[in-house]
Amino acid sequence: MRSPSIPDTGPPDQTPDAPNRPDFRACSPVPANPRLHTDAPLQVPPDRLLDALRFVVARGADPSLGAAGRFLDFIRSQRLDADQCWALENGRGELTPALIALPNTGRTAMVFVSPPRLPEDVPRLARLIDHAHRHFDSARIALAQVLMEPQESLTAAAFERAHYKRLAVLNYMERRISRLSRASNPAWPTEVSLVHYEPRFEPLFKEALLQSYIDTLDCPALCGLRHIDDVLRDHMGSGVEDPELWTLAMWEEAPAAVLLLNPIADGETVELSYLGVGASHRGRGLGRRLMGLAMRQLSDRPYTRFTLAVDQDNVPALSLYKSFGLARTDRRLAYIRPVPDEGKSGETA
Repeated sequence: MRSPSIPDTGPPDQTPDAPNRPDFRACSPVPANPRLHTDAPLQVPPDRLLDALRFVVARGADPSLGAAGRFLDFIRSQRLDADQCWALENGRGELTPALIALPNTGRTAMVFVSPPRLPEDVPRLARLIDHAHRHFDSARIALAQVLMEPQESLTAAAFERAHYKRLAVLNYMERRISRLSRASNPAWPTEVSLVHYEPRFEPLFKEALLQSYIDTLDCPALCGLRHIDDVLRDHMGSGVEDPELWTLAMWEEAPAAVLLLNPIADGETVELSYLGVGASHRGRGLGRRLMGLAMRQLSDRPYTRFTLAVDQDNVPALSLYKSFGLARTDRRLAYIRPVPDEGKSGETA
């Protein structure tokens, strides 16, 4: 399972790892008179940020500064930068459509936009998306991504027109940890040894991640787009809170499979950030054993919810997760577009 999500970057309907946050789902703002539109995108200054965000998080026909303020408070509470915001200004001085990209520690950014209400709104929004993307700070953003509901066809059309590519339909799954019986430790082949995270083992974790991406069925379009250091930082977020929840399965002396479990800030939820098996080690039951290990670990901890996001085309993973009692709770369509960075070199994932 690979989640293209950015830890702690937005509303629960647009990020997989924030299940209990307030719902800031964007609804369609009142469109300005198209005859009054101006065509020059502007980077929104701090003193006008709320004016732009109210169209991104608007509910109903009256975009609310209160909702925008709550969204901005949330952004700041997560220590995210809000400077990657662009808008077009209409003849009434309203900053709509608007876009904000929230950079994460792994040089990804989740993009939020004012959703188009009518088909004729799509070209204008697409022009804003493309302009903003070409001006993103590449020192902080290597990959931009957006999540939307599958029925948001106009929003999807705008991103496609702005050269974003469809990544996957993501299934969000969860189960209650309180329902777990105390799981027994899975039996491992004699060739396998388990290693928990320590900084000195980072090269082994990176190698396990890289090997697991070979011929992956989970969001394969992500492969090769990001530096492996950025990928690991993305999984880490602000740090590895519980090193025992990051497990590397070694087959003899080689990294074979990796399990990354991350507690969420609500204190009740653990996310399966990543589960992957190297191409040369598939078919040995390592993924199932690592899931069994996860069940054992979580039964010993005070969390109540276990969540994950998975590409709906990854049928083997879906079957595995269902066998451990996880059920689909939501579905999102993911789009991505890389941000060119000529100064970054090294191994990509």
